[in-house]
Amino acid sequence: MQQPSAESLWNEAEVKRDHSQFGEALALYREAEARFRAEKDPEGILMCRLAKGHCLRILGRFGQALLEYQAAERLAEEQEEDTAVADALVGKGMALRALGKIPQALQCFELAAEYYQELGDINGEAYTLWAKGGVFRVRGELRQALAAFEKAHQYFEQQGNRSGATYALCALGGVSRVMGRFEDSLRFYTEANTHFQETEDFFGQAYSFCGIGNARRMLGAYETALEFYAKARQLYEQIGDRVSYAYTLWGEGTAYKMLGQYAQARGDFTEAEKLFQITQDSRGKIYTTLGQGEVLLLEGKIPQAERKFRSALEQAKSKKFPFEEVHAELCVRLLAQKRGEQVSFTDIFERYTAMGSTFLQQPSLPLNLP
Repeated sequence: MQQPSAESLWNEAEVKRDHSQFGEALALYREAEARFRAEKDPEGILMCRLAKGHCLRILGRFGQALLEYQAAERLAEEQEEDTAVADALVGKGMALRALGKIPQALQCFELAAEYYQELGDINGEAYTLWAKGGVFRVRGELRQALAAFEKAHQYFEQQGNRSGATYALCALGGVSRVMGRFEDSLRFYTEANTHFQETEDFFGQAYSFCGIGNARRMLGAYETALEFYAKARQLYEQIGDRVSYAYTLWGEGTAYKMLGQYAQARGDFTEAEKLFQITQDSRGKIYTTLGQGEVLLLEGKIPQAERKFRSALEQAKSKKFPFEEVHAELCVRLLAQKRGEQVSFTDIFERYTAMGSTFLQQPSLPLNLP
């Protein structure tokens, strides 16, 4: 029986990836790469290394994804394929960002932007802006993140890139939420979800379902939020995603906490924490630590809660996550208030405002973090 060609394996992998079947696509890309190697096709090998990086990143295997992108970058430089060099740099930057290496990630994005500008590749520039916006958001530079996502969306729209424009809408939904613009967040995610449904992008559907759940949660519609988290969870489980799925668990756990269903909240936070440990997502671990601490505080277990809050605060400071650092400091002060101490939140408000967020009006327990 004749073995499938490298090209046919590649095409099959692309179909799987388009349908968010990333684990199956990864296996096919590996087979295709082996065939391309046998055929001594350097361009085919390069394409497979890039595609493998994308799949591994979605699956939360950031260290492996980084290796694939680095290999793709070297191959692209050897072949003088500048577009592929830029694509590899963006992928490498996103893997580094996920691993908490923010300065290195930003360097990759800046270099990629230079390549795309020289090539006149507007889609590439938009992709880089979208990626850079994620770095700005992590650094607590929310206004800069919003501007980057808006410009990325504009560029994608100009190029007729519907997929890119829709993912930019999700990015706008996410940053709007942490800025306290909850109605805007809901609108962006809902519009994105409509497009994802039309194009049968299952990963995008899951991503936007989670976003809608988070926006609904911030608007106080906790039961409705749980319905959207359930939709996101089902799709993420089918896809095999562990990254966005973990954040969905955190959001769901927060909704349960707001409803006073502490056992369910604790279960979600624990499951999310395990996934964040696997993917080495330091920022995610801070959120689950805070969630666990607040459940303990609400149950009256003040010493255990304080240990959790202090741990989250130390992590946020050491990893240089300013937005999460303020969250942790807020939790520490709410605990002190619970103990009967006189506490001021004035500087907390000022720090949120300086970063571009107005979500917190009056701190109280339970705390609904965006």
